[in-house]
Formats: sequence, structure tokens, C-alpha cells
Amino acid sequence: MNRRAITELDFSAFRKEFPILFGGHMADEPAIGQGWFYLMWDLCVDLEAIARQRVEEGHPPMRIVQVKEKWAGLRCYLEHATQEARDLARAASIRSETTCEACGKPGYPQAIGLWYKALCPFHELEARRLKDINR
Repeated sequence: MNRRAITELDFSAFRKEFPILFGGHMADEPAIGQGWFYLMWDLCVDLEAIARQRVEEGHPPMRIVQVKEKWAGLRCYLEHATQEARDLARAASIRSETTCEACGKPGYPQAIGLWYKALCPFHELEARRLKDINR
């Protein structure tokens, strides 16, 4: 699918606001749509609190090592994660499957060519139109 249908989220504010989570090396630059901003932000608020507490207790810092979209869902991979942190990341992933990755409105998983994306009806039509234009 042509990525022009979805504007990618800029993670500079995340790096500034969540220094523990984003303080390590990431496998790739995060690649999710702007529509998942609040899902990701809320997740990071919760994860940073857990990470801060763990550092204060002397544990290695919990870090986000990768953020991406896969099979119409948000995937957030963590290093040194607790079960609570993994559960929070999984819950955000489940919510993302019914949230348009482009705009944040209610959406649902759609097959667009070979890609699966969570999209609202408007962005589904836009993605299909762009796919047809770029054939």
C-alpha cells in the first residue's frame, strides 16, 4: 500500500517526554500512523511510570526497542519489560485494531492489496484509490 494515505507519526515529542523508554537503541525508526498518537502516548505514560519505578529499584531500564504496524495493529516491543508492561502493550495493540491509523477515528482491519491496515471508511476509500492510481 502506498504510505501517502497515512502520515507517519513524528516521535520527537515522545523521545523528549519519555527519556527512559526511548533512551536506548531502537531496531528501526518507529513507523506508525498519526492516528495512533493518543494510543501510543497513553501507553508511554503508563510504561514510563513503570520504567521509572524499576530504575529506582535498581533494575535495568525498560526500553522500547521497536514500534511498528503489523497486520493492522500497533506493535510495541520492549526490553527488560515486566508482565504488567507487556499486558499494557498488548491492550494498546488490541485497541489499535479498531482505531484508524490515519486519523484516530473508529476503524477496522482492511486488506488493501497485500497490506492489512486499521482504517476508517474514509481512509479505506483513500487507500484503495491511491492503490489503483499507483498500479
